[in-house]
Amino acid sequence: MHATHLKYFKTFEDLHDSVVKAFKSYMQDASKIICVMQKMREDFSIAC
Repeated sequence: MHATHLKYFKTFEDLHDSVVKAFKSYMQDASKIICVMQKMREDFSIAC
């Protein structure tokens, strides 16, 4: 997740805010969710 990967957060609240912001972004654009799920499917070799 781009919101947390290789990032330093001074406080837990900063981490929380970053994750919430990322999820809000995903909720506004369903194509992002589809893209993530397709990537996971490829990474884990899950067949339909």
